[in-house]
Amino acid sequence: MCAALLASCSFSHGLGIDDASPADDVASDSGNHPSDTATPSDTSSPLIDAPPPPLNLIASSAGATLVSFTSEYCTQNNPPLLCQNGYWNRTNLNDGQHANGDNTTAYRNAWASTNKQNNNHEEFELAFANNSNALIDRFVIQNWGRGNGVTLYYSTHARIYGRDPQTMNWAMLVDTALATNETPQTFVLSDQVVVDRVRLSITDGLRTDYWELGEFEAWGWLQ
Repeated sequence: MCAALLASCSFSHGLGIDDASPADDVASDSGNHPSDTATPSDTSSPLIDAPPPPLNLIASSAGATLVSFTSEYCTQNNPPLLCQNGYWNRTNLNDGQHANGDNTTAYRNAWASTNKQNNNHEEFELAFANNSNALIDRFVIQNWGRGNGVTLYYSTHARIYGRDPQTMNWAMLVDTALATNETPQTFVLSDQVVVDRVRLSITDGLRTDYWELGEFEAWGWLQ
């Protein structure tokens, strides 16, 4: 949030008078002598308050919390052999870091599901800092599906819901196919909405065993 300050200038000037001539004296006596100073002018402009830019309100760095989730690849009780600290974790979905490529950095920036063995949706519910309400302007989904090798595990369809503040009423705000690449997709709402939680539902993927995603973002303003 910032205020824009318009550049302003003030000018004043004087007209110097040398030794007066007799003719000047006559003009002065007759009351017709021009003024020897000009009236100062003030062209300063007032401060203009600009609206603050939106923020990614569900990023962990913004104080958001992941209230619930359905699965993650590296479960605590029985982690797959490929797992290391932070790989494909649920919290990678809102860590503020996009996942790119097939490398250890991407594995720590992306989420992957457990072995699905079914078509159940994968869902993530998030609350804003201090359980605040938020005015949401747009969502961003950054897809990722590079797995750990040549097989691709991109998510291919998602729905985004918002909850009416202090109720159990959810409204679907976005219903979209997902591009199977790493370019972030932005979904601007036709009307801004006030919600107290958001939920991402991944409804389909390239494969039936694992689904993956890079980042989920909700941009707006806390209320």
